[in-house]
Amino acid sequence: MAPTDRIRLPFRWQFVPVRDERDGSIRWMWRAYTQAGKLALHSDRSFETLTECLNDAKQNGYSV
Repeated sequence: MAPTDRIRLPFRWQFVPVRDERDGSIRWMWRAYTQAGKLALHSDRSFETLTECLNDAKQNGYSV
């Protein structure tokens, strides 16, 4: 019988502070890399807080 769950590859997650050039504020983005170091996933937008960034990453497969 075939498994019903998708295979979740282990990713290396990175949470990156990004400075907004317009006003100098810091926003957050996330990236997920494969074990070979290739970019697999990334956030579509930036977030005001690290908590918002983490929550979005969790919706995309990040787990602690």
